[in-house]
Amino acid sequence: MLLLLSLVFLILMGRTSFAESTQWIVSLGLLAGVLLQSSGFFLHMVVGSEGSSSAGTLVTRIGAVLIAAALVTLGVGLLRVGRTAASST
Repeated sequence: MLLLLSLVFLILMGRTSFAESTQWIVSLGLLAGVLLQSSGFFLHMVVGSEGSSSAGTLVTRIGAVLIAAALVTLGVGLLRVGRTAASST
């Protein structure tokens, strides 16, 4: 699921009007989020216990925040392009 999200994200990121450096930063944020999200599950499995928080839970939450931030940034970029296209016609 996260792989499919990443592929669609990268396709749509190319349609935004962000500078190339901004696209790289946001894409790396998504990559970090995906890696943290996945590794947090495994970390919790190793060091956590059922029904309580652990370092894995924190890592998973940080990954989720990074993914959400990247998706919101992508949405803003796509909305800005849509407004520009709508106002020029």
